[in-house]
Amino acid sequence: MTRKTTKKRAVLILDGQANALSVVRSLGKQGVPIYLSAPAECYALHSRYCQQTYLIPEGVPLLNYWHKLLLEDPAEELKEAILFPCSDKAIEFVIAHQAELEQHYVLEGQSLQSRQELLDKQHTLRVAKQAGISIPEFWQVNKQQDVIDIMHEVSYPAIIKPIHSHLFQAKFDGQKYLAVQNAQELLDKASRVLNAGLEFMINEYIPGPDSLLCSYFTYHDQAQQPLYHFTKRIKRRYPVNHGGATYHVTEWQPEVAKLGQKLLQHIHFTGLCNMEFKRDLRDGELKLIEINARFVASQELVYQSGMDIAKIVYQYLDGQTPDKIEAYQQHLHLWIPDRDFHAFRQLKQRGELSFFGWLKSLAHRQVVNYFKLYDPMPWAIKVRDDLSYIGSRLLKKAVQLTGGNRAADPNA
Repeated sequence: MTRKTTKKRAVLILDGQANALSVVRSLGKQGVPIYLSAPAECYALHSRYCQQTYLIPEGVPLLNYWHKLLLEDPAEELKEAILFPCSDKAIEFVIAHQAELEQHYVLEGQSLQSRQELLDKQHTLRVAKQAGISIPEFWQVNKQQDVIDIMHEVSYPAIIKPIHSHLFQAKFDGQKYLAVQNAQELLDKASRVLNAGLEFMINEYIPGPDSLLCSYFTYHDQAQQPLYHFTKRIKRRYPVNHGGATYHVTEWQPEVAKLGQKLLQHIHFTGLCNMEFKRDLRDGELKLIEINARFVASQELVYQSGMDIAKIVYQYLDGQTPDKIEAYQQHLHLWIPDRDFHAFRQLKQRGELSFFGWLKSLAHRQVVNYFKLYDPMPWAIKVRDDLSYIGSRLLKKAVQLTGGNRAADPNA
């Protein structure tokens, strides 16, 4: 007697970096057909678990490519797939074409209007304040005169924070925001951002080490009930105090989860959500930093801790009963080796961390984003690209030094 097998619903992942790769591996290992559309810098394109990839050619806008792929000339194998947007650009695309996409695909989360609003960092702080969540003080800026009007009432150091992070990072080499130490620096840097045509606000800087940052992860179903709860903490970032995280640790923090639930209930949110807080030692309050309505860069840590949220969300969207996971491994670390070494060097220069202190902090089981023996190609391609980048930098420096020596030598 032949046993009847049910074909699993496919997943199409749009864009992303380490977060996309973690989702690909999690669902791919369970036999879910995985499709991925992203630019060449997404190393998940090289995973053995991708059934098919749709590489976005260099110079082609992502949104245009996805419109053709999914709406103008939709591929047959993608119909009825679950869409997982893994970047803010991908979220924008799904929101802009929600009605059309719903005719052929399963969209992750229903409150797409809320997601659109949460891409606006200033709106996020406003709704958080309405919900009774503590936030950093901020000042709205629309033009140069606004900066002049507030520059002497801002407490320094302060932050020039973009309204839309992904647009800002594209113009400012991946930076999340610009730190300013005084009124003149605020005026100068604000002018640069305004000239780039970007919206921003001035944010109060919350003092203290990066270890005061913590995050809450959840998914709210259509009844606004959470499918899981997960919290973690950051240990280091690079650049220190304003860059991307280089060292994370799983750590259950009920206060963080409680505040996250309070905010999501207030805005009637459904879908995938990650929110970041920082403890302000001046008043002891946890203050909201930002919200991301998607899988984030630390997804592999969540997965390796035993909280397979990609699987849970997939089960829910596929109409299955999602796994109920009440606990996950505590004090598991996610390490970004190269960037964390730079973080250590910066902290050492500031007198805040010794070499032996750094080594001691690494005396744990480490999770890494890319290297996996069972799926080696994403890591191998990344190493190749990193070495190529380092080589080009060294060559450029050597050419500059050689050129400088020749210019200094009249007999050359």
